[in-house]
Amino acid sequence: NGIPVFSDVDESMQMDPADIENRITDRTVAIAPTHYQGGVCDMPAIMKIARKHKLKVIEDCAQACGGQVKGRYVGTFGDLGCFSISAYKIVGGGEGGLILAKSKRLWERANQWAECGGLWRPVRFARPRYKGELYCGTNYRMSELEAAVNVVQLKKMPATVKRFRAVKQRILKQLKPFREIVPQKINDLEGEVGYILRFFPETIELGEKIVEALEAENISAGIRGSDKRDDWHIYHSMYPITYKQSPTEANCPYRCPLYLEAGGQVEYRMGDCPVADDLFDRSVAISLNQWYNAADCRNIARGINKVLSAYCTADPDAAPWM
Repeated sequence: NGIPVFSDVDESMQMDPADIENRITDRTVAIAPTHYQGGVCDMPAIMKIARKHKLKVIEDCAQACGGQVKGRYVGTFGDLGCFSISAYKIVGGGEGGLILAKSKRLWERANQWAECGGLWRPVRFARPRYKGELYCGTNYRMSELEAAVNVVQLKKMPATVKRFRAVKQRILKQLKPFREIVPQKINDLEGEVGYILRFFPETIELGEKIVEALEAENISAGIRGSDKRDDWHIYHSMYPITYKQSPTEANCPYRCPLYLEAGGQVEYRMGDCPVADDLFDRSVAISLNQWYNAADCRNIARGINKVLSAYCTADPDAAPWM
């Protein structure tokens, strides 16, 4: 029955700890940092805020499996760490997921949620052991075949992450600084997964020209730019959440009397997260491949420098990319 409230990002494209406290109310129960596209959130700062306000922390690690912050794996900071397994994530082998839990109670609840709300228990059909133990859950059980494949795939994950990091760092070391370009802030260079190289041109128009030129150099790049199509990855387009629709006609929890009587009235609109609005539209993202060798990285760096030199002003006094 939790109702999400979106928090803004900083130039790392991760949750901005400085903005979190602006969103906390007396009804807030948890913070859910998302480690976006191989990057990692500033978890020490987020955990400090959570402890201050006595909030649970649920880490979304779907796009950063194997990432670390100051030597500690993502998913191990919060009360729950949630991971996704698919061909579009760090570890692939069918569809599935993993959850890490800090307490036995949360671990049991997670198992129940995946097994119809009450089937997974020491005594399957016994009466409730405590109030609220049994509830209507879902059937999210992974098949044995997928589980067997993914056990093997997970063993490959550290090497996969190591290759991605090496590729990104090898390219970053060769990039030149430019006045009209701001590289993405990296919260932990040695800890992020690093399968995306990202930077922010001054304007959308400049970004679109750069992407077109990068594609001509056979470098896989993308930008949202002036294309304003809806995207479920953007907070103001996360339907049906932003429409405040639920599976039932009662539209709980958005229209729950208990919520409304307590003063709850969440609204979702573009502009709630102005930094995200700005950065997401002009962000240029270059997809990296873990199997790039030294020559591949050198060619990609040369191509990026060539394109940026054509559209931007060199700035030898600027900070390096890494």
